[in-house]
Amino acid sequence: TTEGGSSGSPLFNEDHRVIGQLHGGYASCNSNDADWYGSMETSWAAGLDDYLDPEGTGERVVDTLAPWSRGLDIAPESGLSAQGLAGGPFTPDGASYTLTNDGDDDVDYAVSVDAGWVGLSTTDGTVPSGEDLDLELTFGPAAASLSTGLYTATVTVAWDDEGEDTREVTLQVGERSDVLTWDMESEPEWNADGGWAWGIPEGQRGSMGLPDPESGATGDYVYGYELGGGYGSFMDEEHLVAGPFDLRGYAGTELRFQRWLGVEGPPYDAASISVSVDGADYDTIWEAESETDDGTWVEVAYDLSNWDDEAQVWIRWTMGGSDRDVEFCGWNLDDVVISAIVAGEGGVDKGFDDESSAVCGGCASGGAVGWLGLLGALGLVRRRR
Repeated sequence: TTEGGSSGSPLFNEDHRVIGQLHGGYASCNSNDADWYGSMETSWAAGLDDYLDPEGTGERVVDTLAPWSRGLDIAPESGLSAQGLAGGPFTPDGASYTLTNDGDDDVDYAVSVDAGWVGLSTTDGTVPSGEDLDLELTFGPAAASLSTGLYTATVTVAWDDEGEDTREVTLQVGERSDVLTWDMESEPEWNADGGWAWGIPEGQRGSMGLPDPESGATGDYVYGYELGGGYGSFMDEEHLVAGPFDLRGYAGTELRFQRWLGVEGPPYDAASISVSVDGADYDTIWEAESETDDGTWVEVAYDLSNWDDEAQVWIRWTMGGSDRDVEFCGWNLDDVVISAIVAGEGGVDKGFDDESSAVCGGCASGGAVGWLGLLGALGLVRRRR
């Protein structure tokens, strides 16, 4: 049987060739109903040949390549990271990527890196058929000479003059701290459109999917969209905007929060997060690429380092637009944190004295004056290093 979202999945014959594709049906993991697979021959005549045989060769069969049978596989797929105080040491030192050759032939490789603070255990050689090679990364004197901040480098592995892959390496020099926090137990007076509200969620659901929570991740309150149920049909984008924040003197800035989100996903319904330096033009840093239905609190984090050292930064959560019929529970946010590595000895003077009051989670007003007051209340850099 098939589950919703399987449309387009292939039907294979005994020669492992695609002869049809799923067009629709009522089957699911809980229902043994009918599915409809279309014939590749019919699709071909209806225009698929324009894509698979654009030059009109008349070929009706092609064997694809097995990606594991040639070249190198590099694990992990994500980048490696290390951290430590200025001057080192940095841990982990000697973390490694594993180069795997699952093919039938030996593979010659070459490795390079675009930053001098990363050391490589090997720069070229051969990985025999069926064997692994560990590529170790080290952080020596060049890394120890770096000042406080967040640094990235790219390691490139090339093989047999026909393949190449890259991995990112991140080095955090200095300690990361939480420089702005909102636990949602008092209301952050952010700018909210339409269905966005601060309060206690009611555990209700939309027409589909899992329900909202009945409380925050660590307390009673959240900032969410339609705390009493799901978002609506045919809605336009509605935004929750926090800011502006003064990020001067920070490196490796990160947005972190607890998320409980339900959204059908594209091309039907949308949810996203974006960032602006002028409060008007926004860059998307995350958007739901498929159905998302958390049904529990999930901690998520997003890189804001592209906006390090900016004097004004706005963060925007967006619900919508949406189509008709299917609505999920929408956004719920709790324990929102902006963390960063504080550059230098004292960072940037935000314009307030050291006698400012202690941190108040959510005590600012909605406008720029209110946010400047919050930054003053934080006494950010000197008081929280």
